[in-house]
Amino acid sequence: MTSIITAAEARSLDPALQAPAVLDRLDKMIREAACRGAKELRVPRDLVEASSYRVRFWASGVSEALKEAGYIITPRIHNLEHMDAWLEISWRTA
Repeated sequence: MTSIITAAEARSLDPALQAPAVLDRLDKMIREAACRGAKELRVPRDLVEASSYRVRFWASGVSEALKEAGYIITPRIHNLEHMDAWLEISWRTA
């Protein structure tokens, strides 16, 4: 049988899905949202993996870096006719 790269391995090779690129993209989005007065940001779907009521970043290390910077990361799931799952990044104060 021929060995083929797995989808997870292929994603790990995509530079746009590596932690530094994801964090740069999120930094720009957070700055834009904060300038508009927002206190949270819905993470774009292409940056997260959602399955079986679990939502997480494709790139390892992103959640940890955001938490170290003081952000709160919350998985959100809306289940009506179709399931919609996303991550929310918040910089609200307690």
